[in-house]
Amino acid sequence: EQPVLDLGRDAADWWDAVLPGHVTRAGTLVLAMLRDAGELDRFASRTSGHRRVDEDEIALLEPDLAGRFRRGLFFPGEAHLDPRRAMAALHKKLAGSGVEFRFGVDARH
Repeated sequence: EQPVLDLGRDAADWWDAVLPGHVTRAGTLVLAMLRDAGELDRFASRTSGHRRVDEDEIALLEPDLAGRFRRGLFFPGEAHLDPRRAMAALHKKLAGSGVEFRFGVDARH
């Protein structure tokens, strides 16, 4: 759904602003085995922002997958981050700003 896609894109921008260098914007490659080609087509019809890729482009994007898939979808605008690394960096940044963390205790207001 478009609202979910918009939130995801906005979240990547937020993380990139808060913790520069933690967001990787290399796109997402979606693949399916030949027997599941119908599922790939169905997924393509329900999503946007992708382009269809053939075996040659798959090999360029992911050399380790060369010759294993005939076609796929590439979403060039997608991004990701390593959640453990991001949380550790966020904790360090907030602690450096004076935020006190207390683990294993009940929160009260």
